[in-house]
Amino acid sequence: MRLKTMGLAIGSMLLSASLAHAQTVQQQAFARWRAQDKCLLDAVKAFPNRDLDSQQKRDLFVDKCQSDHGLPARAHVAPSEPAADSNAAH
Repeated sequence: MRLKTMGLAIGSMLLSASLAHAQTVQQQAFARWRAQDKCLLDAVKAFPNRDLDSQQKRDLFVDKCQSDHGLPARAHVAPSEPAADSNAAH
């Protein structure tokens, strides 16, 4: 009986430690997501136009912001060059 009680006590301690760790990891992930969202919102406020130049500036702004906050880089949204006019070839 004592071994069963000790086993249950140890099991519940391990479970609570595991849940606490999972909660901490989740809080860290949410904090990173909030920081990434803020970088993007700040970039849109700084460069609100939808032209290629503004998109490229937003990408650079987000890159710098994420780097400053120690966040992973993301793929750029803006194309590196303007799209070729499909009607120009005809």
